[in-house]
Amino acid sequence: KYTVTYTAVDSCGGVTSLTINIKVADLQPPGTFCTEFTQVSLNNGVTTVNASTFDQQSWDNCCLDHFDVRRMGNICGDTIPDDFGPTVDFCCDDLGDTVNVIFRAHDCYGNSNICTQRIVVNYKQNYFVKFPDDVMISTCDGTGQYGQPTFFGEDCELLAVSYDDVVFTLVPDACFKIERTW
Repeated sequence: KYTVTYTAVDSCGGVTSLTINIKVADLQPPGTFCTEFTQVSLNNGVTTVNASTFDQQSWDNCCLDHFDVRRMGNICGDTIPDDFGPTVDFCCDDLGDTVNVIFRAHDCYGNSNICTQRIVVNYKQNYFVKFPDDVMISTCDGTGQYGQPTFFGEDCELLAVSYDDVVFTLVPDACFKIERTW
């Protein structure tokens, strides 16, 4: 907390002051990153794993304080769901199974964040289109079929083609002229 005093003086020499308190607060939760897969070996039927085992370089803009973890399901066959704590237990009931956990990071100012993983798929366009060449037809057949675009290098794109024609019928030395916009 800081105390700031503002003092203003007008052109006549009048002075006024105002004192205010300013509190600087960290309202930003930490960035939480956890390992995707962790293998656990059982010792005498139960193994306790520290929450920090799941940390994958979590960070905070001010002060990262501690981690906690909990199982998403029940505790080793118990019907009571697990609560967050500094450790999580695994037991014989978990053999051959995948157990999901929730990893949480806390900063020094009471902000926390859990294991939401965000996957962003960036698309790199790697195809090109060849449009048909301009065509001069000496026989007026009226079909309007003068080629279409060809796509090269497409993989998972959904590409479609459409066109609009503007037909000019009063053209010197021609039956008509078509301007096609693809």
